[in-house]
Amino acid sequence: MTSVKHPPNMAATVLTQLVASAKLPQMLQISIDEQLVRYVDSVAACERLQKQPIPVAYTRYAGALDPEDKHRFQSQATCMIDRLQGPCCVHSL
Repeated sequence: MTSVKHPPNMAATVLTQLVASAKLPQMLQISIDEQLVRYVDSVAACERLQKQPIPVAYTRYAGALDPEDKHRFQSQATCMIDRLQGPCCVHSL
């Protein structure tokens, strides 16, 4: 089994090859290709957001919370990060 370095790009590549080999009407093929470009752009945007450091003001705010609020804040932040990393981050933002 081969390892895939970047699954979203691999998916886009496979879908592009399938569309090209499907012999679809030209207008439909153009439409699907545009959707694939949007998908790749959205994945790139999600990855840029994921790699951004958390601003100091947010970490200071989280440190000042009481333990219950701090847990809730961390859970929400983790949930947001998981959404960005998941396959449906485009639709859940």
